[in-house]
Amino acid sequence: MLVAIHLFGSFRLLVDGVPIDEARWGRRKSKTLVKLLALQPLRQSSRQMHREELIEVLWPGQDSEQGLNNFHKVLHAARRALEPGLSAGSSSRFLQMRDQLLMLQSDEISVDVSEFEALAEVALKTGARGQIEAALAIYRGELLPEDLYEDWTAVRREQLRSQKESLLLRLAAICEASADTRQAIEAYRQLVASNPCNEEAHRGLMRLHAALGQRHLAVEQFRACKDVLRRELDVEPEPATVQLYERVLAGAGEPPAGSLVNSTEATTPATAAVPGGKRSRRLWYAVAAILLAGLGALAAYRSLGLAAPVKFIAIMPLSTAADSPDLDYVADGITESVINDLSRLRQVRVMARSTVYLYRAKGLDSMAAAAQMKV
Repeated sequence: MLVAIHLFGSFRLLVDGVPIDEARWGRRKSKTLVKLLALQPLRQSSRQMHREELIEVLWPGQDSEQGLNNFHKVLHAARRALEPGLSAGSSSRFLQMRDQLLMLQSDEISVDVSEFEALAEVALKTGARGQIEAALAIYRGELLPEDLYEDWTAVRREQLRSQKESLLLRLAAICEASADTRQAIEAYRQLVASNPCNEEAHRGLMRLHAALGQRHLAVEQFRACKDVLRRELDVEPEPATVQLYERVLAGAGEPPAGSLVNSTEATTPATAAVPGGKRSRRLWYAVAAILLAGLGALAAYRSLGLAAPVKFIAIMPLSTAADSPDLDYVADGITESVINDLSRLRQVRVMARSTVYLYRAKGLDSMAAAAQMKV
């Protein structure tokens, strides 16, 4: 018996290719129980959560006796949904209890989120177009949209969305470098649809429209970018976006795609050179300061004696003391690069760029933002 669990787009569970009928779940929370387990990392051929943790998520604040009673009812309903022929007293092949841990055995179970994360990690390392497209094909929609306002889905949804955006950006760069303009435009458009505040995607569309002689579309793209940044983040476009817009208005055209991006790696603002000796030195001073600040934060964290591993993090946008558009541009690029790189790690969940920039726009300090994001 093969079980396929789909969490992208909406929840679906198929047994040997046949979807489970909605009526078989009996209780709504029996389905939520399976969702929670399916989102857990794979450990020794199973996905597991402690019984008390499940009770707290499903029935927050309920007294322990009532919570335990509800847990057993929901677990029974979930087992019967997966295995309708399961007789009373028989052990389940899929949902097993051991030392207060509920385990979803994975030998015969596939989860689309896990498949996406594994393939995305490899695709971003290799930069192979086929692997990138295969990973994106698994992402059929947002994670569990029916549970959009549940706390237990929020951080994971942001992490998966960030991975998808990194894949789209890499795919767009590869297509642009190989003169596959149609696919590059499609990838940039999908990226803008996923994250309307992603200026790199807006710039990609502006650049491609200008290269195709569609100056009016490039201008419209800039205006759309400017409007969404003001509306969502209360900020103005980055200097690179404005400079590109001015070149489009002047009809200067754009260099060939191959000279703008590498065919295997998307260019980010963090990799752009800052011309001039003084500005280059200032950039490296800024990077050194960032690294020292990170080491200081780590030392402070350790000094608190906290043994629990960090699971959720947010990289707040970096800023510079100097009034320099070049350095501000690079600081934003470093922020985005760190977010993208850390999002590839499976041990931690990283908040998306769009989320942390929203908190910067609110004017909150880092600790207040961390408390609100629960990171």
